[in-house]
Amino acid sequence: MSLNVNCQSLGDLKRTPRAPKGREDTHWLQHGDTVVLFTMDRVPFVVSSLGGEASDDFQLKPDEAAPFRDECYFFNTQVLKNPHSQLQVLKDGRWFGFQSKAADCKTLQVHKTLPTLRLTNHKFELWERWNLMQWGAMIQQPGGGLCQKVSVVFRSQRKPHVDLHVYLVRLPRASELTQAWAALVLDQAAVKFDIEAPSDFAMKEVAKAKEDAREMVDEAMLAVMSAAWRHRATKRAMAAWSRRTSQLVTKKFSLWAANTHW
Repeated sequence: MSLNVNCQSLGDLKRTPRAPKGREDTHWLQHGDTVVLFTMDRVPFVVSSLGGEASDDFQLKPDEAAPFRDECYFFNTQVLKNPHSQLQVLKDGRWFGFQSKAADCKTLQVHKTLPTLRLTNHKFELWERWNLMQWGAMIQQPGGGLCQKVSVVFRSQRKPHVDLHVYLVRLPRASELTQAWAALVLDQAAVKFDIEAPSDFAMKEVAKAKEDAREMVDEAMLAVMSAAWRHRATKRAMAAWSRRTSQLVTKKFSLWAANTHW
């Protein structure tokens, strides 16, 4: 079946020649990541209900109300925080999928007959799988932000003649936010105690903090060792009790067998 897709209205979802085989180092895009897709014209994709008889189904299409913006629009907070723009990444080996909470956690797929993107079920199977064929250089959010932007080409597993050419913006993971928060706290502490040019007071405070941390670690290790010792002691006691019980049962059975006339 041949598809003639309007690239301008759908955001470069089109027939393309076979792309080179994708590389395997896709660690930058993991299962559970939250992403926002943009057309090559910097227009964000949004999830909307089809309405009418198919009100339970949703579609993913470029936001018609969004004007063309400059490069900074990729990191616009209002766009990235919009739940109708956010997609959760599913990953199974080299296959990717996209799930939307705004679409009742349904999964993205190409329509079976129409050149559109739909979210119609919760499966992650043949129709919902995409292969990451190509990607460009990773661009970090300006101003020290944690978001990352990259141009990508996804190919439908069910319809390998259909490629999705988009910009993908990955929102920061929880671990990255935690690290950023910890770095901020350390920076504030450095400013507060003037670590770069430490005073006696600052050095004493740092030493005290290290000592407190060391004591907490020592207490935790003692607790773990004590628990392990109790566990081993309990296992030894249970084994001894089991052997003793087995000996008593064997002895009583022997006495009973000796006094029984068959």
